[in-house]
Parts: sequence; structure tokens; C-alpha cells
Amino acid sequence: MHRSITGRDVTETAWGTSYTGVDAQRAFMQLKLMSAYNKKQQEQEKHRARMIENWKTIEPIITKENWVGKGHGRTSNDNCYEAADKQMQADPNAKARIKGAYDYTEVYNESWESKGKTLSNTMLIVATNYITVNLQENKPVKVGLNYELGHPGNKDKTTDHWVVIVGQGKDEHGVYFNYYDNYDKDINRGTNGRLYLHNDNTYRTIKGRENATMIEAVYLNVILTTILHNEE
Repeated sequence: MHRSITGRDVTETAWGTSYTGVDAQRAFMQLKLMSAYNKKQQEQEKHRARMIENWKTIEPIITKENWVGKGHGRTSNDNCYEAADKQMQADPNAKARIKGAYDYTEVYNESWESKGKTLSNTMLIVATNYITVNLQENKPVKVGLNYELGHPGNKDKTTDHWVVIVGQGKDEHGVYFNYYDNYDKDINRGTNGRLYLHNDNTYRTIKGRENATMIEAVYLNVILTTILHNEE
């Protein structure tokens, strides 16, 4: 971009097009803002790329033997939220308690779809870092999922299931968090849930693999909606 000044006239030349006077000032400000925004986006993309490149595998901090499910420590009276609470306390070597139902980070809401809203790069990094740090401290993380679009869900009208993240890894499909689903009765399926980081620069989320089979996870097209914060 080139700027020339003659008397009170200001001319901006950008990509072969010249703007004069008020138009030049507006064009200059728009390009300046766009440049700053693009620079910020590029920095966030670099940070996200480094995060994925340096993604560490954390084997499930709660052993498979300590999985809570139907016939495995969960009663027929327990709903998924209560069963996940039991899972958080099931392994003496990997325990945690949530601060409360209203102390959380929101990472997806169904209402965002109609608004064209998606998770920002910054929040994607914040969310993944929070989970990873807790896992490194041997603390499981209780999270909400959306597995049925249009379901009334909880107060956010999106979350309709609760599970516990116990590890993370990387495979041919990308990087992921491993979760235990405590509402299942099959121990192999209930301990094999995976939530993948998804980012194509226009849509960012953490969700299940769409072409997975029912053998691999009880809920396939799930989306991570809420991360409940642990007590310190």
C-alpha cells in the first residue's frame, strides 16, 4: 500500500487501486484493521499448530477396572450426571471433584449454528489446555456433550449427556481426548470414547469421529459443549 499527499488530498494506492480524500482514509483504516486481525489469526493458528504438533499421549488416568457403568458401580437410579460424579471418585489414584454445576467453560451451543458462530482459536486453546493440565495432575475432567440436535437438554438447551475425560492421544484421524461413558453397560465400548479437535479455520469444535462405528463408541456424532471446572 502506498500513500501520497498533495495539499489536503490524501491518496492511498492498494493492490493497484487508488483512493482519494475521505475514501482513502476509510480504505486505509479498513486495511489497517484487517492487517491486525489477520496477524492475530495467524499467530493463533501457529499456536494451535504447535499445540497439535507437541500433543502428548496421556494414558487413561482412571484404569479400565475402575470404570463405572451399568452393572459396574452404577445403579439403575443413577442418571448420567450422577454416574459421572461416581466415576470422578472411583479410582483412588485419580480423583477430582467439580466446583459446581455453574462453574464451567462453554465450548459449544446449538444456538451458535444459526448465528454462524464457532469456537474461537483462543477458546479452543484455553479449553484443551485446561483439560490437559488436569490430566497431567491426575485429575479426570467431567464434561457435557450434545449427541441429539434439537434435544431440550439442560439449562443451555444443548447439553444432553455427561461423561468423564480420562486421557488423550493421537491417531490417524487426529488428536483426541479419551472419555469414559458411564451410562453404557459394555466396558469396552464405555471406555473407548474419543473427542477429536476439529479446526478448518471456519468451524472449530471438539467432537466425536463421524464415521466411527457403534463398536468404537456408544455415541458417535457427539460435540463437547461444557467443561466443568475442578476444585483446586
